[in-house]
Amino acid sequence: MDERGAPEPSRKSLPQVIPPSRVLNRCLPKAAGKEKGYYTIPWEASHNDREDARGLVFIQEPPTIVKFMNTDGTSVPCLVRGSSLPIIRWIYQDGSDVKDIPGLRHIRTDGTLVFTPFKQEEYRHDVHSSVYRCLVSNSVGKILSREVHVHGVVKQNYKVEVRDEYVLKGNPAVFKCHVPSYVRDFVKVDQWVEEPATIIDERSFSEGQYTVLPTGELYVRDVVQSDTFRSYRCKTKHKLTGERVTSETAGKIIVTEPHGQDPLRITHFVPRIKSQEGDVVQLSCAAQARSKPTYTWNKLEGGVLHGLDRRSDVSIRDGILTITHAQILHSGKYVCYVNNSFSEDKRTTELVVTATLRASIFPSFQEVDIEASATLTCDTSGYPIKSLVWLKNAEPVQADSRVRILQNNRLLISSVARHDAGMYQCFVYNEVESAQGLAQVVIADNPPVFLEKFETHTTIPGQQTSLKCVASGSPLPQVTWTLDGLPIPENLGFRLGDYVTRHNTVVSYMNISETRVQHGGNYECRASNAAGLVRHSGRLTVPGPPFIRPMKNLTVVAGEKLLLTCPVGGYPINAITWERDGVRLPDHRRQTVYSNGTLVIEAMTRPGDEGLYTCRASNKEGNTAEGSVAIFIRIKPQIEPFHFPQSVHINQRLSISCTVIKGDPPIKMKWLKNGHLLMESEDLKVHVLADYSSTILFKSVKPNHRGLYTCTATNHAGTDKHSSTMIIHVPPRWKTEPSDTRIVKGGSSIINCRAEGFPLPRVTWLKAAGDSPGNYQPVASTSRLHVVENGSLVVLDARKEDGGYYLCQASNGIGSDLSKVIHLSVHVAAHFRESFQALQKKKGEEATLRCNAYGERPIKISWLKDKQPISSLRDPRYDFLETVTSDGVTGQLIIRNTDRRDSALFTCKASNIYGQDETNIQLLVQ
Repeated sequence: MDERGAPEPSRKSLPQVIPPSRVLNRCLPKAAGKEKGYYTIPWEASHNDREDARGLVFIQEPPTIVKFMNTDGTSVPCLVRGSSLPIIRWIYQDGSDVKDIPGLRHIRTDGTLVFTPFKQEEYRHDVHSSVYRCLVSNSVGKILSREVHVHGVVKQNYKVEVRDEYVLKGNPAVFKCHVPSYVRDFVKVDQWVEEPATIIDERSFSEGQYTVLPTGELYVRDVVQSDTFRSYRCKTKHKLTGERVTSETAGKIIVTEPHGQDPLRITHFVPRIKSQEGDVVQLSCAAQARSKPTYTWNKLEGGVLHGLDRRSDVSIRDGILTITHAQILHSGKYVCYVNNSFSEDKRTTELVVTATLRASIFPSFQEVDIEASATLTCDTSGYPIKSLVWLKNAEPVQADSRVRILQNNRLLISSVARHDAGMYQCFVYNEVESAQGLAQVVIADNPPVFLEKFETHTTIPGQQTSLKCVASGSPLPQVTWTLDGLPIPENLGFRLGDYVTRHNTVVSYMNISETRVQHGGNYECRASNAAGLVRHSGRLTVPGPPFIRPMKNLTVVAGEKLLLTCPVGGYPINAITWERDGVRLPDHRRQTVYSNGTLVIEAMTRPGDEGLYTCRASNKEGNTAEGSVAIFIRIKPQIEPFHFPQSVHINQRLSISCTVIKGDPPIKMKWLKNGHLLMESEDLKVHVLADYSSTILFKSVKPNHRGLYTCTATNHAGTDKHSSTMIIHVPPRWKTEPSDTRIVKGGSSIINCRAEGFPLPRVTWLKAAGDSPGNYQPVASTSRLHVVENGSLVVLDARKEDGGYYLCQASNGIGSDLSKVIHLSVHVAAHFRESFQALQKKKGEEATLRCNAYGERPIKISWLKDKQPISSLRDPRYDFLETVTSDGVTGQLIIRNTDRRDSALFTCKASNIYGQDETNIQLLVQ
């Protein structure tokens, strides 16, 4: 019984503690009672020490979007690894628990969320169209998955149709596949059929009359009379089932003739298009006009329209603008201008290019001392990012004077306390998805300390005896017991047990119900955790004649100290002596025999110290006992130090040898590179001369050969190792060579300049001081012009003075520097500095309307009256003049003998290959 009157804990009654490396990849049964619905997760320890230390890591995080058919059902995995067995819960967006619903949804014992097939009438919005997250916890902390948007789709039959298109001759027809709204999100239009059987898809006819747009429309170019009554059907494919549906109706092209002065009008455009980075994007625009119009695409940047004709990343054909590899920089507003000699029209399409969100935290593992500071940085990518949130153990981080959320996505924890340990996450969100980065903060472990220890004492045979050790530490220590340096015997009536108090201390007992002489000896309790080991020993004396507990033979490594204690029992003991091969010890200066029976031999040698050692104990009554132990001495390997040359160059021959100059055979040698077993290749061979010598032969040194090489030699006595680092110097070479770049004033561009080598080259940008190459000065970083970490030069809101010759230089101190001169041309789109003027004239006076257009020549000037083109052919009173200026063109419209018909809004339009603009002049004739 213990001091509380409770039964003494038995070693057999305690739960077995299994080290992480032995945890089996299996699941525990589903918990009962209030824990119902919480499950343990399969877990398997990593062989990497740092990974083993991780509290929780996602192996397979649930996906952002899960769509499934009601006839199929689906499963959503959430697989994790941790330093202790994790428990998983599934929760809703509001944090409430997800529970099993028989026949609809359940959570498997491995943590997988399962949606079973269901009937149409069983659909539940809160189950089949909801946002879920998996919440994982263990002894270290908690982590939360990204949001999982689940969509259970009820299988429904649907019909699609194509309607007739009325088209003026020479204009395009755009057919749309009309899909019911209830299946529109799950259906893709991927084919069109020109009856009777000509297949048109997105991979064919792109250069001919037809184009199937990514949004599903069929674009038919240059309709002629012979196209009359051609009919087309669309084919759709269900994204989840693969089921195909062909439209029941076929749309026809009906070619019509214009009636009177039909104005030009745009009949097809898409106001907003969303695309993923890397996709092919097509913006489309179609108009109907009596006279075939011209299509022009411009991009609105910095409030100015910029032409796209000379952009290498886009192509324009008729009313279709194609971007073959969409990037974030392509996002923006695009204007489709359609005009002929009689009229014009325009529409704007907004393109939003998104990139998958990603987040990671640096450092991902951080061990911090109490009162120190910890900084976590959230590295994000993707677009757009609407918000960023920090969590600790799945709860929002509460900022205060000690915990601060800084700029650049950093979290600073000052004066770290023990409760700051745990799992930290940063989440980034936008309208569609979320992503998370994960890190663990560990407070430095505290080694064990004894709070209570047993004392050396004497007990009478037949009495009960209890020895106790109480230890604390972080993590909780494990306590083990030995008797005379050996594990506690199982056949002498010992009972061992321990428990953890509410104060987080470990109490360990060693109980003997009926003490005998054989129980006497030196007892030791050891408390250990990851931070250290502490031990305490004391002697239990039981009166009786001398006896010596059997000793196991020992193998000792040469050069080490031997400490041998005679495991003697009984009391009182008069003398304890040691002999070696019949010779009383000590017999030389390296040996010391203490009165308590301890023999110490410094720096063991072979053969001088090998042999049979005998311990003899006696009392005053003449009773004696003795025991012997054989000591064997082994010599462990010793490697002669080796070193790589200070500088190793690419393609040279090289060898490095590892020789064991001491050690008992057999010796096993092996090479490691960066901690992993070295593998041979065509350029690298390992040559073994003997079991004490191994050489690496490099036929031709390659960049991937650099690293830390370790030679290990092992025999029965131990292991020796020696390491040396191979540093391969590689001169800079281009990874991305910069090239001449053109940019429109007000626009943005990235000029890539990347080099590789070792050490990693440093990339710098310089700009020529004049208009010709030479006299380069470092580029001064500003908010508009700066060099990013990867060496690229970013130009934002470009100005004319940004143009010129630039030198990109890469150097790493090895060989010659790498450099390239490029020319940045900043072009100016046609534009006006004034958007409106007003002019009054009396009837009969001459009016001169003047517009000053700026930009690069040639600049084309055209005039409109009340948005209709005008020319001197229609009214001989109108004359047009253009004067070239140093920075553009001045256009003049001269109206002789004005009358009230001339009161109107006149528009002066200026255009060049880089863009266009217009200004308005209100003329009032009185």
